[in-house]
Amino acid sequence: MLESISNYVGLKPSPEATSNKARKPLSETYFTRIEAVDFAIRQDDGNLIKNLGDADIVLLGISRVQKTPLSMYLAQQFGLKVWFHMP
Repeated sequence: MLESISNYVGLKPSPEATSNKARKPLSETYFTRIEAVDFAIRQDDGNLIKNLGDADIVLLGISRVQKTPLSMYLAQQFGLKVWFHMP
């Protein structure tokens, strides 16, 4: 398949694209961050009040103050579970 695409676009693949390097094993930190992102997505503006106790951080703010992007950033970068709501 790689050869077909290479011929079509007229470019040769780089050595990195064809190598079979072993991937690093996934760490506990990775799974913590993924779980935190999933938590933030499910909390969209306080939809699941029952999960409030599972949150590491609670954000309260009026509409359009960037609660969702902040919760995603904290989840992806630090693995923090953020519950957010507009009172």
